[in-house]
Amino acid sequence: MADIKTNSDNNVDGSIAATSPNEFITSLEKCHNLDLPEQNGVLPLETATISELKVSTLLKTEGFAVDVDCNAILPNEVDDGLNLNLDFPTDRGHFPETLTSSSLKNKLFCMAHVNLQKIFYCAQTQCLLMGKINGIDNWQHLTQKIIKHEVSKQHIEAMKLRLVWSKNNTIDNKLEQQTCAKAQFWRDVLKRLIQIILFLTAGNMVLRGNEGKINNNSEGNFLRTVKLLAQFDPVLSKLLYTEESKVKNLSRKIQNEIIELLASEALKILCEEIRNSQCFTIIMDSTQDITKLDQVSFIFRYVVVNYNEQTLDVKESFLGFYKLTKHGAENHVNLIYDVLNKYNLDMKKCRGQGYDGAAVMSGVFSGVQKRISDVVPNASYVHCTAHNLNLVISDVTKSSLKFSNFFDVVQIIFLFFSKSAPRWASLAFGDEVASNIRNKQSVKKNFSKNDEKNTAVSLKKKMESFEFIILMIIWEKVLKPLSVVSKILQSPQTSLHQAVEYLQVCIDEIKKNRNTYEDLVFSATELCSKWGISIIKENKRKKFAKRQHDSIDNDKRLGLETVSRNFEFLQPQNLKQVLSLRDFLGKTKMKTIKELALYIIENDISSLFSEILTACKFFLSLPVTVASAERSFSKLKLIKNYLRNSITQERLTNISILNIKISRINELNIDQIIDIFANQKARKKSFLK
Repeated sequence: MADIKTNSDNNVDGSIAATSPNEFITSLEKCHNLDLPEQNGVLPLETATISELKVSTLLKTEGFAVDVDCNAILPNEVDDGLNLNLDFPTDRGHFPETLTSSSLKNKLFCMAHVNLQKIFYCAQTQCLLMGKINGIDNWQHLTQKIIKHEVSKQHIEAMKLRLVWSKNNTIDNKLEQQTCAKAQFWRDVLKRLIQIILFLTAGNMVLRGNEGKINNNSEGNFLRTVKLLAQFDPVLSKLLYTEESKVKNLSRKIQNEIIELLASEALKILCEEIRNSQCFTIIMDSTQDITKLDQVSFIFRYVVVNYNEQTLDVKESFLGFYKLTKHGAENHVNLIYDVLNKYNLDMKKCRGQGYDGAAVMSGVFSGVQKRISDVVPNASYVHCTAHNLNLVISDVTKSSLKFSNFFDVVQIIFLFFSKSAPRWASLAFGDEVASNIRNKQSVKKNFSKNDEKNTAVSLKKKMESFEFIILMIIWEKVLKPLSVVSKILQSPQTSLHQAVEYLQVCIDEIKKNRNTYEDLVFSATELCSKWGISIIKENKRKKFAKRQHDSIDNDKRLGLETVSRNFEFLQPQNLKQVLSLRDFLGKTKMKTIKELALYIIENDISSLFSEILTACKFFLSLPVTVASAERSFSKLKLIKNYLRNSITQERLTNISILNIKISRINELNIDQIIDIFANQKARKKSFLK
């Protein structure tokens, strides 16, 4: 307001002072120009915001009427643009703080009422959600009118409302604070329950007891852990021991819902990775659980490329156990399609199959791999390399009678010691297999049964032969490198190229023993001398088996059609990118396919050699072993054990995912999990703020 000044000569009308307070207020109400409607208005819910609804409730509580009037002053029309000279008596002590003006309307307004209009102003509809304010445009006796308005009932109520609103001290705000506090409490409770469940499932621990009720001897690990933490945590202590919290949310139903939600969110992440990958490989294996049901483990192998971070990872993701009632190839294929449809995975992106050597899986005429290959010709079948290695070793042990007899003796020794705890403990004293002979002599003296004595004497005689000692040394040299390679093959990061290289190194290492046979004999002789074993060799007549040359005329592997198909990539038109890449690499040395793919990604040349990068992804996604499925069976035996043999299939899969994919579970956002849980459940307790 411009040019406003006070003047002591201008006095308030004396008749006002002579009236009673009630009459005074009544007279002022008649002379002021604030037109608040008397009827009760209704705030439109379809356009009102939560703040508008709160003010509407407060106004009705304070006796104000709410109405919609689109012709009243809008908040952007107040500009303090009028230039007026107003004289106020000096005994007032101050100029009216709530006085404002609008040059557009050419009126004066009370700021308290204009502020209410700002609160009720709806920007979407350009409308006011309260009664209109006409203002003052009659400048006669303006000072007296303003003074009279300041003590009017409407102004006093508006100022009270303005003060309450400015401090955000409304009733509904306090209710909202209480609601938010309760919601935060239940969110804190749910966070702790989720972490407890993750802790127990990661350790293969049983959650529930026989009854699953608190303050019961069979309450289970879940409730027992909650009670333990409640001794140190105020949130859980309030949950358990406060009368306000009658609903505890600790039932087995809540546990199952949380487990299912966590597993489903983890599966969403895994399936999204598989869908975004260029291809994937299906790895399957089955075993019987404790209830003699066939459980099929599904593993998907795929390549994840992050071009921003320039990384490439080969992943094998477990998607659960699935019950199989029939064991034919058709049943396995139907199960594969059911799993793919369940997680919305495209069968056309399958580029590999990894199974064991069972006929129903690897059959070339009607096996699972043949049926899948008929639908997706590029889905190459790879027999589990670790299984193949075991078969080779098993065949080698059976190829020679001496080898077979040696391992028969080893098997008998194992069974003999495992049947008795003292005998098994005696094995721990031997640092090497040969030292078991000394233990055998000490154990033999303590046998009380004749059959045990006879078995011990027979085993001792076989172990004290020079033939047994030298075979033991030979097989130690053979099995050591094989054991190392077998462990490497079981890693998900191992590719087929690396598997071939490791196996070749192992073969070369074993072949070296041919040139060191005399050293092996010398080591056996020294060991026999150490233990007092005779090295006299028995002369036996050797038998030679007749061998016939096998015909290879009909060997399909040597057919021209197969050879042509296997070497089709050597066509000149297919080698253009390969030759260009060779020139690009120069003298760069790489040992693995993964290193080549990483080189293309790190140097941002994936667009130039896209087909080569795609071929690398296909190759890296091919399975090497089904070891991941075998490892999942170890978890199956721990989860579905004798005490939990009645666990449902869905709960078994969910707990297995939480246990096996614990690293991916830790990536979940717990707050988002709580929001999803709250949206899925229509419950008395609110988890949403």
